[in-house]
Amino acid sequence: MRVLSKKTIAKACLWFAALSGAYLYAFPGPNLFYISVSLAHIALGVVAILVAPFLFRRVRGFTRIAKAGVVLLTLGAIDGVVVMFVGGTRPNLPYVYLHSILSFVGALLLLASWLRSRRWLSPAPERLAAQCVGLFALAVLLALGAHYWRVKRWEASTPIRNPEIAPAEMTKEGDGPNGLFFPSSAQTTDG
Repeated sequence: MRVLSKKTIAKACLWFAALSGAYLYAFPGPNLFYISVSLAHIALGVVAILVAPFLFRRVRGFTRIAKAGVVLLTLGAIDGVVVMFVGGTRPNLPYVYLHSILSFVGALLLLASWLRSRRWLSPAPERLAAQCVGLFALAVLLALGAHYWRVKRWEASTPIRNPEIAPAEMTKEGDGPNGLFFPSSAQTTDG
């Protein structure tokens, strides 16, 4: 039986955290899959915090870009723990956004370092900086596209249609005096 190395497990966890974070951002919804991914993302965050002290010994051999990515991911994970305790509710959205941004930029820096180690990015500092700016611009465009898609999809799924002319009296609203909820104008989909 082949045992996975700590490095392989760490990479798999990083990939899952990045992809699950992207999914949670782009496709929020009240469904079981979203909740499952959210709980797995949180559980992975807890594991990352517990394992981090053992992995910091390996950071010495990283490039400066990778070290910056690790620092930002660590800050993002710490903020993620704050979000676990205070909750990702509307009053705490600054913590959620800070977690997202720190983790996003940290993961992009690690991706840039990995691409550089595979010789897909230039070793020359000037060209590397330009390529990293291009990589960040592409990632930001993808994030903006995901935000646009999620907002437009939500707006399309929850249309609000007001009547062209408001009723002059309460008895003309909804089902009127014969409605189950009168004097409210509330209606149900099944009557």
